Amino acid sequence: MTEWNEIRRPFREALISGFNWNSLSLVLRYHCDRRLDRITAQSAGFDSNVDEVIEDAVRNGWLEKLAQGALDENERHSGLNATVPLILAGVEAEGKTFYQDEKQKGEASGGGAEPDLQAMHQRLVDEFNIEELQDLCFAMGIDYEELSGAGKSAKARELVLYMQRRGRLGELNEAIRAKRG
Repeated sequence: MTEWNEIRRPFREALISGFNWNSLSLVLRYHCDRRLDRITAQSAGFDSNVDEVIEDAVRNGWLEKLAQGALDENERHSGLNATVPLILAGVEAEGKTFYQDEKQKGEASGGGAEPDLQAMHQRLVDEFNIEELQDLCFAMGIDYEELSGAGKSAKARELVLYMQRRGRLGELNEAIRAKRG
């Protein structure tokens, strides 16, 4: 059976050549129940957008929906026709562990716990003012103004979700601890 690491790059290239921002946005909305603008910023460049979508799909266990949805929307694309059946066969044979890395497999089996999102949000709201929240974002290389929402609570929520989508919750948790103990 083909390994995910062998399929990843050709699948990425197929998504890049087969879609643009708008058409990929539709795939995510109608096939994956996701919003592209909540995963990545359009200004990042489409190749980076695709990388972030794939990373989010792998991290959060919806890669097979992404693959099938992409093929459904662009069924004549040779790259998708070559890679999607391999992804789906791997998932059918091995489940989501087919495309998860070793760290994710350990977490899925109870080896590591994800921080409580609501608790992180509440801590940000309770313990940080807006300026401190902006400083925290700056220290982690995040543009505070790019986070959606208005007001401290909404920005804090979007920061937590942004970090979750990128697999950086541990980094956020450490940054909060460094500032507040």
